[in-house]
Amino acid sequence: MNFREKYAHKRLEKKAQRVGRKVELFDFTKAKKIGILWHIDDEHGFSYITQYFKSSGLDFTSLCYAGKNKEGGLNQFDDKDLNWLGFPKSDIAKTFINTEFSLLMNISAVNSFPLQVVTALSRAKFKCGWTNSPNNYFDLLIDVSKNTDSVYLIKQQLFYIKQLTINSK
Repeated sequence: MNFREKYAHKRLEKKAQRVGRKVELFDFTKAKKIGILWHIDDEHGFSYITQYFKSSGLDFTSLCYAGKNKEGGLNQFDDKDLNWLGFPKSDIAKTFINTEFSLLMNISAVNSFPLQVVTALSRAKFKCGWTNSPNNYFDLLIDVSKNTDSVYLIKQQLFYIKQLTINSK
């Protein structure tokens, strides 16, 4: 890790500590707003979760990090939308970060600093996902290091979120 990356991670850690949020478990079927955070390489997983939420009648919003190539989607940001440290600076990303979701699902099986920033700074009441980074900003971390397919990650997230919902009643 070079100096710029170390500095970026330290800045993120400090900013994440200042995010005012209270972690809350909730009834998954009654989630008011769900945020889906994904990488453009996880398009198959995004299609899967979109169909799942639409068939369940749940309200969700998504944000995609497209890396070097912006695909032209409405809820996307790319490398041109990052500052010199890798923090998203686009209005789309800032709006997503400041939205108080009941649940934030990072469905990306790809480690990406911009997605880590959005996850860390999100005001969501409950965050779940996977990372092999030493910095973990999830309330529920699902280890899928042996199978890093986004659909597998999504299925694991849904399973454990439902289990937490059942056991919290």
